[in-house]
Amino acid sequence: MIKNREQRLQVMHEYYVRNKDILRVKKQEYENRIGRKIINSRHRKDYHASQKAYRGRANKYYYQKRYEAFVMYSGNPPFCKCCGEKEVNFLTIDHLDLEQGKEDAKSNLLSVSLRILKENNPEKYQILCLNCNFAKFRYGVCPHKDKNVGYWKKIIEEENMTKQEEQTIPSVDVDSKC
Repeated sequence: MIKNREQRLQVMHEYYVRNKDILRVKKQEYENRIGRKIINSRHRKDYHASQKAYRGRANKYYYQKRYEAFVMYSGNPPFCKCCGEKEVNFLTIDHLDLEQGKEDAKSNLLSVSLRILKENNPEKYQILCLNCNFAKFRYGVCPHKDKNVGYWKKIIEEENMTKQEEQTIPSVDVDSKC
């Protein structure tokens, strides 16, 4: 037996070159005998059917683990810690540690959910709805806690200024005689 991989590959190649025609005929006879094309088409159909079933099972497992994490960190039924939203489709896991959130953004959502379940550390994570989570990320605080945050603050201030100006400007009577 040849121990060196390169030598073994060289011997196999030389054998193939010497017996190329015979090997091709044997391969063709074998495929004809077992009906290779029929097997391939059947295999393709089975593969796609089982692939859909696998994706279905994987999605179910992912959503089960995610729901378990929601229940662990917010209670049953799960809700947003900030605004109280109870629709599970709107809920998400918020990282209180920003660096951990950046690391988790690079990884698989299922692995994040499994790790969060394993850690069971309420000081690191909380359950928020997508609106509160985005506002916290974007503005640093959720609008439910501070109404004057972000771009809306400027708009509200401008609107209030125009209302105050309208109230302070005296009305002029056009018909009055000077």
